[in-house]
Amino acid sequence: MHDIAEFLRTHDPFSGLDGEALQRLVEQVEVQDFEAGATIFKQGERSQGRVLVVRSGAVELVDGSRVLGMLEEGELFGHPSMLSGEPFGFEARAQEDSCCYSMPSSDVIPLLARRSSLSYLTRSLLQRPEPEGAAAAADVASAEMTQQPARALIRREPVTCAADRPLREVARRMSDESVNSMIVRAENGEL
Repeated sequence: MHDIAEFLRTHDPFSGLDGEALQRLVEQVEVQDFEAGATIFKQGERSQGRVLVVRSGAVELVDGSRVLGMLEEGELFGHPSMLSGEPFGFEARAQEDSCCYSMPSSDVIPLLARRSSLSYLTRSLLQRPEPEGAAAAADVASAEMTQQPARALIRREPVTCAADRPLREVARRMSDESVNSMIVRAENGEL
């Protein structure tokens, strides 16, 4: 147990936990070993309420046949699904013999809400290496939202209004257009 605590203490989002909080978390850890090529969880599968940290080895994140990224020692995975409540957007597969620490998401998710974890959370959700050939495949919808180009999220032209329009009129237009926000053009016509 001491080895698990020492390992977690040196990796975000666990760094900065006091000894008592870290010990409570360590008591919930399950050690899981995966042989090279083993599927840890499948794309489209619902989470079992646990997140994992790579202790040793390497884990590939795969969308269909495309490798989205490689996770190495100390990296957390499974949390995007836990945060969104959606099924896994990718498959996690042991790239080599790997050991992972599995923890209840109910113990880990609150750690991600700490101010000190904000930069870690942003990096872990948005800064995966771009897969090879991603530029050519940019128009192919990916189940992994963070790998899609921004243009894939555009469903229609934005709804705009002039800055001098009465709020009642703007609210009515938002309702008619079925939108929950509107871009307001400045007096000089700029957005």
